Amino acid sequence: MSELREQIPLLTGSITHGEGKSWGGKVAVGPRALTTLSAAGQIVRAIKRWLLEHIPTPLGHDELLAR
Repeated sequence: MSELREQIPLLTGSITHGEGKSWGGKVAVGPRALTTLSAAGQIVRAIKRWLLEHIPTPLGHDELLAR
């Protein structure tokens, strides 16, 4: 995960959900993003590294990150 955090700084952040609720709290972005990308077949865990090179950048990616 640290290898990816160096390449993609957004993975180091966290999001707050259910603010003010007993079940709410902060959740790390990295593990959630990796689960989603892995389920979509867009990232693969190899021995001691992540394989990202072959993944094309989706249309609108830069616009979404700018928000």
